[in-house]
Amino acid sequence: MNQDIRKGEFLSMVQESAQAFVAHNHSRDRLRAASPSLWGALVDVGLTAALLPETDGGAEIGAVGVVRLTRLFGRALLPEPYVALALVPSVLALAMPRGEQRNSLISGLTSEGGASALCWQEHGNAIDAWSSRSRLIAGRLSGQKILSPLAEHLLVTAETDGQPVLAAVHCGEAGVSVKTRSDLGGGIVADIGFQDAPMSEIVLEGQLAKDAVERALAMGALATAAQLLGVAEGLNALTLEHLSVRQQFGRPLGSFQALQHRAVDLHMATALGEASVEQAAELYDADPDGNAARAAISAAKARACEAAALASREAIQLHGAIGFTEESDVSLFVRAILGLTSRFGGALAHRRRFLALGGDANA
Repeated sequence: MNQDIRKGEFLSMVQESAQAFVAHNHSRDRLRAASPSLWGALVDVGLTAALLPETDGGAEIGAVGVVRLTRLFGRALLPEPYVALALVPSVLALAMPRGEQRNSLISGLTSEGGASALCWQEHGNAIDAWSSRSRLIAGRLSGQKILSPLAEHLLVTAETDGQPVLAAVHCGEAGVSVKTRSDLGGGIVADIGFQDAPMSEIVLEGQLAKDAVERALAMGALATAAQLLGVAEGLNALTLEHLSVRQQFGRPLGSFQALQHRAVDLHMATALGEASVEQAAELYDADPDGNAARAAISAAKARACEAAALASREAIQLHGAIGFTEESDVSLFVRAILGLTSRFGGALAHRRRFLALGGDANA
């Protein structure tokens, strides 16, 4: 059997397993009240390790498989921070030398070990991790990071003697302050301060640290683009359902030609985003550090942001007054879109990067 066919069938099996997991364990009602996290269940079924190679207990699904999963999770509004706590750490683990820190990171992805998170963002419009204002001096870390996912183990970007480093810090150490805030995309994020906080180890340094973090952020942007696209598709489905059942002048709203044209615009925006995301995933798998992959990822993130923004505007307008209410599921999708749009860089930042990498201004 052709290798590409076998791989496609395997990815379809992983996707079907994820669909079954979501159908059995999750509903949008979980977003309306405090509910237990499904993180442990995601670990148990192997989805958190899906990007890792088989030798590390993973499924090695690649970026092509990743975008299938995150798009599915986005459509379902799964609130668990899958991109931040599973995919980004997986990319970092693959760049680390074998040793205790790498083992700890993989253990958190494959078993009940503590989760790890990349702690890199220093201002709201950030798209790159360096240059960093955080400093590592004599084994002590000082600096401020924002919008970080909460995790037991933090992998913090910093500089020491003018060189980039990735330092491992335990979240409970003295000198680490955590200020949590609600995340519109689901879950909790935090602003984390480091004041002479002791690090446990420098896991990567120099060009190796810079390359690994850039690769991880590229994966984060790509997976978030796919997740955002999934949220937009879920919201569009809700809008189309409303148009099919809501009556006006004795006819379904969806029978009016002007509204049909707007529905087509929604479909075209998500279709364009889908094509961009899939192309970027293929290029990432071929060469994650290449300019072609980085440019394609930026194009995909920008297009996903725009498709999601259009889905939000149209959903609120076409639902009428009910679209503004907390009782409507429209509000759940719009909140998720607001939270995901700026994560790993918004549309404007990614369009600028796309052009800087030599992309087509019309893309």
